[in-house]
Amino acid sequence: MWTEKYKPKTEKDLVHEKEIDKIKSSISKNKNILIYGPTGIGKTSTIHIIAKELNLELIEINASDLRNKEQMENIIGESSKQLSLFNNGKIILIDEIDSASSKDRGFLSSLTEILQTTKFPIIMVADDPWDSSLYNLRKKVEMVELKKPSPTSVYNIIKNICEKEDLKFSDSDLKRLSHCHDIRSCINDLQLYSVVNKELNLENMDERNVKESIFNSLRLIFKSKDFELSSKSFDNINEDLDTCMLWLDENIPLEYKNNNDILNAYEKLSKADIFRKRIKRWQYWRFLVYQNILMTAGVALAKKDKYNTFTNYKPVSRILKIWRYNQKNLKKKNIAVKIAQKTHSPYKSILEDFENIKSIIVKNNIYGDFKLTEEEIEFLKM
Repeated sequence: MWTEKYKPKTEKDLVHEKEIDKIKSSISKNKNILIYGPTGIGKTSTIHIIAKELNLELIEINASDLRNKEQMENIIGESSKQLSLFNNGKIILIDEIDSASSKDRGFLSSLTEILQTTKFPIIMVADDPWDSSLYNLRKKVEMVELKKPSPTSVYNIIKNICEKEDLKFSDSDLKRLSHCHDIRSCINDLQLYSVVNKELNLENMDERNVKESIFNSLRLIFKSKDFELSSKSFDNINEDLDTCMLWLDENIPLEYKNNNDILNAYEKLSKADIFRKRIKRWQYWRFLVYQNILMTAGVALAKKDKYNTFTNYKPVSRILKIWRYNQKNLKKKNIAVKIAQKTHSPYKSILEDFENIKSIIVKNNIYGDFKLTEEEIEFLKM
């Protein structure tokens, strides 16, 4: 398998330079560490390489193989006290520690005690460290996050493999493949889709490999100035373009810092909205391609230079605001209907003069006359 053949062997092969420095610093201070991040980005491989380059003995244990407190104390507890075989330093690596959340309580409490007495750094690896059962453990360790590698980093890795394997490939296919962020999965896919003719062919690539989250699509647009790549960013996600437009609207000011970039991006987004309205009004579906290009490549190329800083994209708050407004408006309408029925007045007139009527009801405490619910009474008192 190419994942083994091209497994990183030195620090130069890794993509998390700052995090590696932090891990090495913590090891030198004999601190315990919890390393976390998405599957397939090289968490375990990173520790193997660090141990080798620091000339430290590495004892690796998978948490899923430890079934109870007794095994934890016998295996990890003893290892944490014994000297290295060759009198060098030692690292104890516990992989998949988040799988321990399903074990008995004594397992994790025992590990937490061992962390306080160990003579050697214990490094734990997890995909998701935020399980409530790991709460006490998190307080005893230094946490280091290995984030998803950039598409450029993944692209360089798989391009290097293509060249070594003498594979034919198109730049667009390689870019498409590199946006899965999972390096291990990406290398597996590279081997899978090039095994027949020594040529990368993504025509039959399954949905798992091309389906991208909205966050990855946003990164494609905001972090790129590539027309072809960015224009396809929304092709493989289960969101309609109207929702995608709201996501862009919410996150443009978070990503773009230059005022001209923000202005240009919103100008492209507003033009996309014009095409959207024409499609809705006149069913001119041929305009859909223009809407998509303006939203994607238009916003991507609106910036003068790329922004290399990390941006924490936010969900669409406008939808939440609209929902809250609709909920509030619905209560108002329900109350207006009850008042109209009781007073034999036009419903529209009650709505138009709602604030004055509301004041009269509250001032005279006549809620019962209109059979209002407690929730509706609270709404009028607000």
